[in-house]
Amino acid sequence: MDYSDFSKKAISLKKDFTVNKKWSGYQSFHFINYYAQMTGSVDSIHFAQKNFTSLQSFTFRKINALRIHQNLQYTWNANSFSRINLMYRNNTMDQNPTYSIASTNNPIKFKGLENSNHFNSVVIDMQQVWNFKNIKSKLIAGGYWDGTKQNIFAHFINIIKDTASGKYISFNKPTPDSLLTAYNTSISNKAVYLNFLATITNTLSMNLTMRYDNFKYLFNNTLNTGTPSSNNNFTNWTPKIGFTYNRNNIGGYINYSGGFVPPQITEIYNAIRIPYLLPQQFKNFEFGAWGQYKNLYAEFSLYQLNGENEIISVRQADGVNLNQNSGSTKHIGIEYQLKYKASKQLEIHWNATNTKHTYQNTLIKGTDVSGNEMNAAPRFFSNLSLYWNVNAKWQSSLEWQHQSSYFMDETNATTYPGFDVLNYRMSFKIKRNEFWLNLLNLTNAYYATMATKNFSVKGSSAYSYYMGEPRNITIGWKWTITK
Repeated sequence: MDYSDFSKKAISLKKDFTVNKKWSGYQSFHFINYYAQMTGSVDSIHFAQKNFTSLQSFTFRKINALRIHQNLQYTWNANSFSRINLMYRNNTMDQNPTYSIASTNNPIKFKGLENSNHFNSVVIDMQQVWNFKNIKSKLIAGGYWDGTKQNIFAHFINIIKDTASGKYISFNKPTPDSLLTAYNTSISNKAVYLNFLATITNTLSMNLTMRYDNFKYLFNNTLNTGTPSSNNNFTNWTPKIGFTYNRNNIGGYINYSGGFVPPQITEIYNAIRIPYLLPQQFKNFEFGAWGQYKNLYAEFSLYQLNGENEIISVRQADGVNLNQNSGSTKHIGIEYQLKYKASKQLEIHWNATNTKHTYQNTLIKGTDVSGNEMNAAPRFFSNLSLYWNVNAKWQSSLEWQHQSSYFMDETNATTYPGFDVLNYRMSFKIKRNEFWLNLLNLTNAYYATMATKNFSVKGSSAYSYYMGEPRNITIGWKWTITK
């Protein structure tokens, strides 16, 4: 953990306004400056030895993000209003990423890259709402347009590794030219949708939605190598239909919906490895119910999500993680929640999920993994919280997080045992001041937030453990200036 420092500075401003009974809205401004060292992961030997020493000495990520938002709403009458959102985004991210460090035939020489990603976006989001009280229904029509200009540059770097300490100690850019990637992209993302909400009876309601998406990428590669300049267009119609029943705090719902996720720019146009990725398609079936009896509340939901061309991260033989389309995937699970109010001061909340994520008709690195479980996908996750509200001023909670074991590789040959973490939080209010204390990882448990294995590589370096935070303490103070 000795190379995991970061600093973050942020400012947010928001102003709400009302011109008259018909016009209202708000303006907001957000700016974030973020710098973080990238500690990366450790191999199996370092993890077994509880060696917190980072292999990195120069990797980093730096972000400057600006967001400006103007919201306007016009109320036509008691049953109709229009809303428009105008947004501007300016984002720059520079990094020397750990995940791009790759091995060579020389044990002391590695390779990597430094890159810079900058984009400007203008977004227009419009919505019209009609309430039809005579038939107890509502119709929502919306439109969306996002115009983005993006520039990406990457430079190849030679990295020197000290074999005694195992650290990457220095790097340099080859001469005369180390430019690896240089391209710009114009992105147009347009969408329109209709959402119809209707009350069929006093206890039964319906939700119908249809959405159309169009993504257009105009890609211009300024280098003579890599993916050639091209235009790509992705379109899709996405439906959703659902029914909800609710009576006397007992109810349920059933939904079917489609999903569409085009590949991101940095995934499609990569002058280093991947020339092209297909859009991801999803179909989801879901059923749920809830109920309350006296001081006990419970709810659950069952789902099955089928994915086509799902983009997954695959660790290559040289240690680099790259995205690729899988053939298809299947995700089934149940999510549930229990809340029990033992007294005015004491509440118990339990949230948990049981899932199974499997590959269907999938070939990875020439190996057929169809029917196997996805790597880094635990079957069980649980969060049990105990809330003790001493009085209106003093509140505290104790939280137990449990994650089950899972397979580290796509061939399901290696398993990570999971972890348990305890967190304690406390806050105290006095007049216009609020003080809080957070003790995270109370028992200083030793664990990895994620652990993976490259099934095509042998030795300790085939393993990657991303270290969980040791015990840490946060204290805070908030002052409300006005009542």
